[in-house]
Amino acid sequence: AMLNAGQWDDAMRYGDALEAFSRPEPVLWSTFFVARGRALAAWGRGCRDAGLCTRLHDLAREADRIGLITAIPALRAAVALAPGPDGRKT
Repeated sequence: AMLNAGQWDDAMRYGDALEAFSRPEPVLWSTFFVARGRALAAWGRGCRDAGLCTRLHDLAREADRIGLITAIPALRAAVALAPGPDGRKT
């Protein structure tokens, strides 16, 4: 919800809280959503470096692979604007 609202600081705060909560027993779901939240918040703040673009592509592929359907639209929207590994937009 915070990502959709463009509330980047709140998105990061919730991601940090999820990471802290799941730290004793991390699972794929929580690890993925923390990484997704951080990447999308960075993108929303205007970061467009190659490392983040690669991370967005990787997260979109991972969401597809593990079936996290609700996670895919925001990642695909960012990926559509992000340069691919070869430097060109996808």
